[in-house]
Amino acid sequence: MRVIAAFSPGFDKIVAKALARELGAPPLKLSVHDGLARFDSSASFRRIAGAPCLASVWAVFREFEGQPSFAKMIRENVAPRLPKGFQARDFRLRFMRAGKLTPVEPQLLTQAERAISRATGLKSGRTGADCEFWYVVRSEGGGFFGLLLSDPNERKPEKGELRPSLAAANAELGGVTDGDVVLDPFAGHGSLAAAAHSLAKVKIISVERDRELAGFLKHRFARTDGSRVIEGDARALPLDDRSVSLVLTDPPWGEFRRDLSLDDLYRDALSEMARVLKDDGRAVVLTAREFGLWEMASDCGFNEKSRVDTLVGGKKATAHLLTKRH
Repeated sequence: MRVIAAFSPGFDKIVAKALARELGAPPLKLSVHDGLARFDSSASFRRIAGAPCLASVWAVFREFEGQPSFAKMIRENVAPRLPKGFQARDFRLRFMRAGKLTPVEPQLLTQAERAISRATGLKSGRTGADCEFWYVVRSEGGGFFGLLLSDPNERKPEKGELRPSLAAANAELGGVTDGDVVLDPFAGHGSLAAAAHSLAKVKIISVERDRELAGFLKHRFARTDGSRVIEGDARALPLDDRSVSLVLTDPPWGEFRRDLSLDDLYRDALSEMARVLKDDGRAVVLTAREFGLWEMASDCGFNEKSRVDTLVGGKKATAHLLTKRH
């Protein structure tokens, strides 16, 4: 199966390594660049779509060069064959050009729907459909026609909540492994803790000062083995020294409290992270790119091992991988 998948830009090497593990074997003809992976795989569509670092995943039936029109793509398309075991009753079409959903003329839409219905036996249903077929043209050139393997009705993240694929990429950057004690001192909706737990057998500690969010986290992780939720302050963690092996966190980017500057918040929180981390511990801190975390982290006893420049909701961001300075 030819696959094209989107992921958070900047995590190219991490995604390539993770795919080999998640799919059971290195994918064939793999190219990974600027937030897009293209490869061949004999793995099941469920296994491919379930790779944690991937966001949108398509089974590709036809690729196009240049900047083709949607009319040309529909006219020259091939009859799609559904992956083995894929079940659906109806479908809808999506047309995307340069990263934006684009309307098409009604007759073109109808022509494409009829061709797909004949080939697959599925009914066209323009709202609330079980699956989606996409015609995609990229701004840098090239396009494809494919079946979205990801859940088309997946819940959209809440404001300030990381997408699961980005959270997983940060956990991979931190090298999460079995036996880790993972802390998120700014837990929010729990995306990073959930990602760590999905990738390895770990204990997770989620600290959140907002009472409502802390209650949400307790409900979310109620059935998660090894989970602990603390309603508390990242600047005064109720944890023992050297008790945590990995910190994964996405601190506030804007105003936190009127009586506390963001700089002071970060310095206090970084000092606490350094205190609770084991000597060989790691920390991944996701921040706005212009914030300049490195100097603060250095003052608090950290070395920066690596960094990944990425995008979060269209905003420039950096994931910093930190280790304790001895």
